[in-house]
Amino acid sequence: MLPAISLFSGVGGLDLGVTLAGFDVRGAVEHEADAAASLRANQFLEHPDRVLEGVSKSTASTQARRATRQCHGGTTLAGATEPSGVAFGYA
Repeated sequence: MLPAISLFSGVGGLDLGVTLAGFDVRGAVEHEADAAASLRANQFLEHPDRVLEGVSKSTASTQARRATRQCHGGTTLAGATEPSGVAFGYA
């Protein structure tokens, strides 16, 4: 499986899809407390410390680097809600 880090994760819908596609989502960065709690309860039960919470878009790049180090590298996945709809991507 290919390692991945999820940014702007929400409750992890994109993460579930990429897991089914062969990625190993090793960590998540999410601003909203309720969404982060859902991620910990449903996808990161064994490693709740891999969900970074309370991150703003202005500090996301710093947090992404931290998540990458903490979770031993990987592809970065990003899903962000935009005014015109929802945009997803990976790098």
